[in-house]
Amino acid sequence: APETRMEDLIASHLSEFSAEGGVYLPGSSGYDACLLAAAGANYACKAEGRAPPIVLQPACERDVVLAVRAVAEGARRGLWPTSVATAAVEADKSVAKVQPVMTVCGGGHSELCVIDGAVLLHTSRMARVVCDPAARTVELGPGVLLGAVGKAAAEHGLAVPTGAYAGVGVGSILMGGVGRLARKHGVSVQNIVELDVVTADGDVHRLSGSSSGGGSGG
Repeated sequence: APETRMEDLIASHLSEFSAEGGVYLPGSSGYDACLLAAAGANYACKAEGRAPPIVLQPACERDVVLAVRAVAEGARRGLWPTSVATAAVEADKSVAKVQPVMTVCGGGHSELCVIDGAVLLHTSRMARVVCDPAARTVELGPGVLLGAVGKAAAEHGLAVPTGAYAGVGVGSILMGGVGRLARKHGVSVQNIVELDVVTADGDVHRLSGSSSGGGSGG
């Protein structure tokens, strides 16, 4: 049965998930709470009744690694398809759309953060913000909202070039991050010093301006 196979996956690949994190199946209070949080900023999630097969709420980098590897194993076991292609017609043109096997929800402002049938990785428990005034840097978890970034920096007389809306997640930085300071200091992505990235195979890489080929700033 699908329920048994899901339980087997949880036992084999998610048993070491941290106590602060969460593994939620449909019908559980944690599952509903994560979808409700996403729907607060993403009306499509609520209106269309999107339902992930499981919600994973990591609390640390290790949890993210376990989650990514579990999702890959779940696809291998046939718990969810590796990709789902559908045809759509837009402006009289046939467009192929591919559904991802997993989505990530930070602030929840993208309608793609929750997709029906795709595993949801909800990062709200990774909302750590550490400001180093001497280095003039801010370290951010993937679940941080822009309002928390500005507040942490302001406590030390600093400012971070980000978008203007406090409720948007820091994932928006990777899309550019245009805000009030952009003309003088550049967009958010131009001010990234380092990124810790978990790849699709569950490996962790630290990228800097020199290693990624991109720019770096303060």
